Amino acid sequence: VYAVTMTLALMQLFHQYFNSSPQSLLMRNAGLAAYTVYIIHLWVMNVCVVIFIEILKAADVAIIWNTMSKHFIPYSTVVGEPPVPALLSDGVL
Repeated sequence: VYAVTMTLALMQLFHQYFNSSPQSLLMRNAGLAAYTVYIIHLWVMNVCVVIFIEILKAADVAIIWNTMSKHFIPYSTVVGEPPVPALLSDGVL
């Protein structure tokens, strides 16, 4: 319910306040810089993953780098004895 309500509220907000013609200087520059998001997205996400892994390591959660994985999950936690790769709380790192 929250996601639908927030989506509709954001659509109304941007339609009402940021959808003008001619565009303001801020909106014109934001439109021109939109491609920059695609360029820097990879770097920002990698930094977030590294920070998250460091937080997990500080909490004594064992993290391994699985280079032989057939799936697109290179990071996983280790549980049990002998250590077996497992997902963290049924999620993906």
